[in-house]
Amino acid sequence: MNITKPVAAAIALLAICLTAHTAPARTSNLVIPKPASGQNPPVVLKVDDLVSTRDGRVPERWQRITDFAKERKIKLSIGIIANSLEGDKPAYFDYIKTLRSAPGGQFEFWFHGYDHREWAEDGKKLQEFRGTSYEHQKDHFEKSQKLAREKLGFAFETFGAPFNATDRNTDRVLAEDPDMKIFLYGGPSNRGSGKLLLERIGEANIENPIFVPNPDALAAAYHKYSSRRAFFVLQGHPNQWDDTRWAAFVKLVDFLQQNDIPIVTAADLAAIAVPGPAAPAASASAGAGNANAPLFSWDFNKGAGVNVESNGSADEATLTLVDHGGKAASHFSDNKQGVSGREGDYALDLTSATGMGATQPNSTGPVGVVWSNAAGLRSLGNLASFTLTGWLKPSVALDRSARIIVSDTIALMAGSANQLALQVVGNGDRQTARSQATYTEVGNWMFFAVTYDGTQSADNVKFYIGTPASGALAEAGTETITAGPTKPFGGQLLLGNNSTAGDTTRPFQGLMDDIAIYGTTSGASGALSPEQLTRIFRASLP
Repeated sequence: MNITKPVAAAIALLAICLTAHTAPARTSNLVIPKPASGQNPPVVLKVDDLVSTRDGRVPERWQRITDFAKERKIKLSIGIIANSLEGDKPAYFDYIKTLRSAPGGQFEFWFHGYDHREWAEDGKKLQEFRGTSYEHQKDHFEKSQKLAREKLGFAFETFGAPFNATDRNTDRVLAEDPDMKIFLYGGPSNRGSGKLLLERIGEANIENPIFVPNPDALAAAYHKYSSRRAFFVLQGHPNQWDDTRWAAFVKLVDFLQQNDIPIVTAADLAAIAVPGPAAPAASASAGAGNANAPLFSWDFNKGAGVNVESNGSADEATLTLVDHGGKAASHFSDNKQGVSGREGDYALDLTSATGMGATQPNSTGPVGVVWSNAAGLRSLGNLASFTLTGWLKPSVALDRSARIIVSDTIALMAGSANQLALQVVGNGDRQTARSQATYTEVGNWMFFAVTYDGTQSADNVKFYIGTPASGALAEAGTETITAGPTKPFGGQLLLGNNSTAGDTTRPFQGLMDDIAIYGTTSGASGALSPEQLTRIFRASLP
């Protein structure tokens, strides 16, 4: 666990973060700039679920972590469950107010729900800010802000949802709260909130699994993502840590401090936020965002295990690799077998499929699946325009409806021999467009790109192909689909097959690499231009 970068650079970033704590004006078009060369991306220690004891005191484990933070001179971002502010609890209130007044903004307190409740009605799971009415959510915000002002002397400026579960009603309520500035673990589908969105990386947490601090897992995730991240928000639950778990947390802080990784607050990040690329208006629906950045992106360079985290801008969308039948199993190629052939470039290995597409008898094969409870999948709903890109290396000719990307709203598969077929589910039945029969490579890599512009009624589907040998992108057909925007999303997303089990599977047989999905809920910018696609194509070349 050793990351060597100059101490001076880390101190410089901390100095920037300490210069101001005024959160930005309400907008969803702010981003955190990446640190300068030589600097480590900072981390926010997002610690959840602060409540008082039943007799109005501070829980011992919370006292322990805040005392430790003072001793180590580290910052904490503490989530309060607001109904704990009810009643007369002077010791608890003084604890919060004293910490909040510490020099340099060492402790910040944010809104973590009024009651952090989860329940079921008519067989449907409801959470405080997912599946509940606008009126319910508005009431919980308003009475929580009232409690904060009355008992603590300030209004909450940062929100992090219980269970990290929200919906469009949450975005609406947030947009209407002028005090709220920051949305912890908000993603592109939450741009309607109008707040600074501090998204998460699923692998990078204080705890792994939940409630268990894991310094080794954090170190591995930080190594993996630090070169492409501007910051990390790390989640933990201090009141769940016994002495053994506490010792692991101390070791985790040792790792951060020994490697000069700045520990900051969400307000510190807000203080250095800058305008990002043009984004849809605050009222845009799920999936809105910078369409030139992928919503989902899987590069498979982890090279081991059974999970592949998305590097896209949408919420969590971890791909689980499974055998036919649904049992998780590793399906990575050997090293240097990805498109570039470079050291550390792996691919998704689906060569163990027993055939390509629909065969008699039925072929089976492995699949990558993003399970339906992944928060990011909702970004595939209501897309006005989108683009699918990736690389394929078929073991046999592409044919017989072999599935490449399958979801509730969008599907890409083989058509007839050497064709691709796009299906879109929008304002009616599933509609299909087919490419020219130009995807002829067998045993060699070929790049595909398919764009769909639902704002147009003709010639709005375009297919492209590229190969390392040609070094150029070529058109492979223009077709029409009149589906409009995609319908709201439900279900799973699969790569390389249409099911994790069953008797009518349609496996892809071969390798896949660098699969990405781009899109926006507003306008045509989700359908990337040939120039943009050429840059994506060339980025993977040797």
